[in-house]
Amino acid sequence: MHAYLFGVLDEQHRPQLFGQQQTPFTILGSLPEPDLSSPSGTFAQTGVPMSPPGPHTSGMLLKRSLPFGAASTATTGNVASSTLDPQREQQLQQMVAQAQQMFQAQNYGEAFNLVEQVLQVSPNDLPALILKGQLMGTAGRYSEAQQTIEHILQLDPDNAMGWSMRAVVLSNQGQHQQALNAVERSLELDAQNPETYVIKNNIMGSLAVAQTQTPERASSKLKSARKDEPATGSAGKAFMLGSAISILGLIMGLVGIGLLAIMASIPYIGLLLLSMSIAVLCVNAARGAFRYGIALLIETSIFSVLLAAILGGLGLVGQRFLISQINLRPSLFMPIIALGIWLAAAAAVPFILALGGFIGGLPVRMRRKKS
Repeated sequence: MHAYLFGVLDEQHRPQLFGQQQTPFTILGSLPEPDLSSPSGTFAQTGVPMSPPGPHTSGMLLKRSLPFGAASTATTGNVASSTLDPQREQQLQQMVAQAQQMFQAQNYGEAFNLVEQVLQVSPNDLPALILKGQLMGTAGRYSEAQQTIEHILQLDPDNAMGWSMRAVVLSNQGQHQQALNAVERSLELDAQNPETYVIKNNIMGSLAVAQTQTPERASSKLKSARKDEPATGSAGKAFMLGSAISILGLIMGLVGIGLLAIMASIPYIGLLLLSMSIAVLCVNAARGAFRYGIALLIETSIFSVLLAAILGGLGLVGQRFLISQINLRPSLFMPIIALGIWLAAAAAVPFILALGGFIGGLPVRMRRKKS
């Protein structure tokens, strides 16, 4: 009924199809079932270069599309007929007609053999080429079908059947916009073929579904990229970021020591900064080593060794100087003691936490690499 209405009504009053699923076209009929008695699982006929259907060959969007008999007037004739004697030409036409019958009966192997025999004698035989393109499309071999269709359009650029077949193959390959352009060209050449309108509607439905899914896929990819950004960041960037945070923590600690020395009567602000600096160093070490691995463990180790060296130097070389300063200014006793405790804590605690974070994050980082 739908095809009949498309054939008799004008463009404005033709019914439209909605809710089409984005499943592949088949140029004619369903895919051939493999012969289980054949050791390779393909057609039992010999000489048929059929391969297993690809991922786009499951399901049908148009079961009745492009029957061979529906070819437009532009498809008739044989380009190479002038080079053959009438008897041979008649024999080839009979072979093509026999191949069409086998194709309609879903005997694809024998149909392909006959078509190949015709094309060996007459490589530019349009009916044989069209049937070969249909066979290739039915088997899901869209690249070979497209090559055959391009050959048809080179021989006859105004072949409406060729443009319709090209639209079907392009749509099965996911190139819906190019398929729509091809089917529009087919309608320009033969506007009376109702099957072509069905193909056009199905292509438009597939194009609409693809356009709807595109923003969702882009959003999903963006979210995935943001989620995996820490895992895919370079080790150099992770090292520099960790170093910057560690330097910030050290600056906070030194400012806290300075406030303790200057404002000895109000030590709370200095002690707060010292505590915050230790917290920054510890969180940066544990979190960074857990997420980034060896890069942040190395960075934390460098700062820990540096702080331990400063603490050891003050204990060995600057001990007399510090004692003399305390004797001169007893108010420096608390800042100097706080400095020693802060250096010891900043050197030891972040390194221990970084080591634990590195070990604890091994399973997570391994899963990220595998994914």
